[in-house]
Amino acid sequence: MKYLPIVLSVMMAGVLSVSCSEDNNPVVAVEPTAEEGFIEINGGGASFPNMVFVNLSEEEQVAVPRESWDLSFTNGSGFEVLINGTTGAMAYPTGKQTFEEVEAETMEMLRTEGKLVLDFNNMVSRRYVDDPNNPWVNGTAIQPVSANMAENQVYIYSRGESGAAERPWVLLRVDRESNAYKLTYKEVGGTERSAVIAKGSDTHMNYFSFTADAVVQVEPARKKWDFVWTAGTNEIRFLPGRMVLSPTSFRI
Repeated sequence: MKYLPIVLSVMMAGVLSVSCSEDNNPVVAVEPTAEEGFIEINGGGASFPNMVFVNLSEEEQVAVPRESWDLSFTNGSGFEVLINGTTGAMAYPTGKQTFEEVEAETMEMLRTEGKLVLDFNNMVSRRYVDDPNNPWVNGTAIQPVSANMAENQVYIYSRGESGAAERPWVLLRVDRESNAYKLTYKEVGGTERSAVIAKGSDTHMNYFSFTADAVVQVEPARKKWDFVWTAGTNEIRFLPGRMVLSPTSFRI
């Protein structure tokens, strides 16, 4: 088991904790904590396959495999969906309403041209990921879910291979069902499935796994963590107006 040591030192009586309200607005609170602490982050091994939620006041951590989930659904007042940027996932908007309308030629083009591979050679990758800096403000790969079903569409979803095994692509679309999400999906060449993801109040997001065909536990309760240590999708500018994305940067 490989750990990453991080020394946490606090000079004052508290630590500033930043979280999100139900409307995704930052909320800053001062919470009591130890004056100094030491936590060895459980990265999970040489490729650091875990994302780790850290509770500073309790000096605790919860390690979750990055590949254990595929989509996260906000519990706020809006209807936003995030893809799993920790594995380098990508979502391509097809402009189609049904799975049957998505042509095999489209998927073959994506594979041949490498448009759903997150690496330094893909100059259009930014179009198909959540904004690395602030997806809530700058945009998500899957557009906010509309109450009008005709405004939602089918996406081709690459689940990513950073800290994860290679897995089949998935066709998906997300609609609203009352105050919940309705996810319809199938692996390419597989059987169509659906799931209803209800909103909750205990966590910021609810997480869904195509492998488990179910909602899975990832994020601890809102007040049980302060930050998450994980690999993620990072934006790198190397020429004026040209940017590439890397799936292997680490962030807090």
